Amino acid sequence: PRANMAFAWLNLLRGSPAQAAPYLERLTGIFASPGLAIEDPSLLGEWLAIQSRLLGAEGRVAESRDLSNRALEILPEADAHVRSMVLVNLATVHQQKLEYDQAAEIFQKIVRESQRIHREQLNATMAWDMSTMCFFEMRAASQVGRVNEIIARVPDVLRDAEARGDRYSSTLFRVSRLCWAWLGQDDAK
Repeated sequence: PRANMAFAWLNLLRGSPAQAAPYLERLTGIFASPGLAIEDPSLLGEWLAIQSRLLGAEGRVAESRDLSNRALEILPEADAHVRSMVLVNLATVHQQKLEYDQAAEIFQKIVRESQRIHREQLNATMAWDMSTMCFFEMRAASQVGRVNEIIARVPDVLRDAEARGDRYSSTLFRVSRLCWAWLGQDDAK
């Protein structure tokens, strides 16, 4: 099932559900086989995550949310990568339901977890992931009017990115929707 999951994710994350279809059909058959009891929580949790992603893309947000929550219950803490994809999907579901506060909280959780993993295991290899999740977290905060939070946080995040020589993050936090931070400080240059 792992190879089929990898190809399913590849196509789903590229926005090509039609190309993911053969892999999803195989996975459906594998997980529905009466004689094959898959009890590996990593596999089961990832299968729920894939299904949740599909439901969210179809606009079936309540079902997507329920499967995301089930996946988080099943997935071991060590499956940080899949758990973070589930959390992103869950945050997206909240955004689809215009529940931006909940989406911001989930993005904050992803950032905290990414930072923990970054410190403990991966050193600098997740800088892009962390910056992107931090951006989504602040973007969600902006959508509910928490502009003061952005004004307070963006300069620190930008200083950190520049100190690491991270051009992606430097640009992201300087010119994106988060430019409100500079307007809030009356420094729009």
